Amino acid sequence: MLRKGSRSRSRSSGFMWRHSGTCTRFFFCMDETASAKFLAPQINEVWKAAVSFQVDEPDSPFALLKMCDYFQMHKYVDIIVEALFSMPEKWPLCAVPFLNALRPDLLDSPNFPFEKVASATMERFRSPPLAATPFSSNPESDEAAQLFQRKSCAASLRTFSLVSYKP
Repeated sequence: MLRKGSRSRSRSSGFMWRHSGTCTRFFFCMDETASAKFLAPQINEVWKAAVSFQVDEPDSPFALLKMCDYFQMHKYVDIIVEALFSMPEKWPLCAVPFLNALRPDLLDSPNFPFEKVASATMERFRSPPLAATPFSSNPESDEAAQLFQRKSCAASLRTFSLVSYKP
């Protein structure tokens, strides 16, 4: 018998997932469809406010994705992947190899945001350390360098994803 204010110790009560100071309760019940509908808006709200999207952190969306894939929670994996695909600008550079190692079929799906990932990666390459190269003195060579970077980044994403992820 439980006293007032005590918690049930059953596994069906759910678990707490702490993310950037925000606690969100995910209920894993028998009806995956109903709980998935409840979970989708919460994931989007929490992750839009998230500061860190590092692959190695236990509080990151990638850790939750790996856990749900391990426990074969397919509806949750689909929701998490959809949420991740909507914000590739927050991905670290090692996210593509991580996703390829976790589920190789994700990179071939029509929903994979190759162009968004390529443009987000290009923004990282345009950071101030690379902008101070000798190419920036000549506008024509600067445009050529940017075009080359854009094309090579988009073309090498698939090759980059074949590199095995090592935590």
